[in-house]
Amino acid sequence: MAEKRNNTYNKAVDETLKNLIDLFGAHLLSVSSFLQTIGGFKPVLLVQLDEPFINLLKDANVSNNKKSIPSVLKEVATFPIYIITPREIAAFADDFPIELIHMKNRYRKLYGEDPVAKMNVDINNLRRAVKTSLQGILMHLRTAYLSRNFDDLFICEIVNRIYYTLESALYLRSQSIPSGLGELVFKVESCYNPKNSVLSEIAANIESGETKGIADNMLSLISTLEEILSGVIKGIPAEEN
Repeated sequence: MAEKRNNTYNKAVDETLKNLIDLFGAHLLSVSSFLQTIGGFKPVLLVQLDEPFINLLKDANVSNNKKSIPSVLKEVATFPIYIITPREIAAFADDFPIELIHMKNRYRKLYGEDPVAKMNVDINNLRRAVKTSLQGILMHLRTAYLSRNFDDLFICEIVNRIYYTLESALYLRSQSIPSGLGELVFKVESCYNPKNSVLSEIAANIESGETKGIADNMLSLISTLEEILSGVIKGIPAEEN
């Protein structure tokens, strides 16, 4: 089933790539794809144009095809397409370091230049971003716990939300990043050594589809993420904490 799904998306990506080339021509600098979902095959296309999209609509060739754009990008309903410019690419590593780590770990070049390979992450900037992400998630969790406003689905959504952050937490420890959720959280627990293995337990439940009752681990999850946050903060200069 997984291989069939992958082939289905690959076919859709190939067709969309052909349409993008036809539509934007020389204005299309690059197209890359990366996997967005946990353990899945659903791709995201990163499309780099040489000018802002609105400006390109003034180009005669592109403008003539303007009515075709909705059909050309019809696959947006199946997978996201992010359209960016070289100026935005230049700032991407500083503005979205966590997302860049994920992209670098799970992308492939489809057409033209390879902007992802050229982007480098500043470790201190990444550490601050991971700290901010974990703090935001913990505030959300604590509020939900105190108000008793959480359930099994809530826990699943939280784990999906922190996936990219946990990848970056591993990167901060100079570790390779596995693609599977279970392997990822196991390595994070090994590196940051929390007192319990609740993340691995929750990951195993999610991967097996046996998620009933995982909300019972809410308090342990908060404790584990606080310990991981503490480990991340230790690498940040004292004056920045």
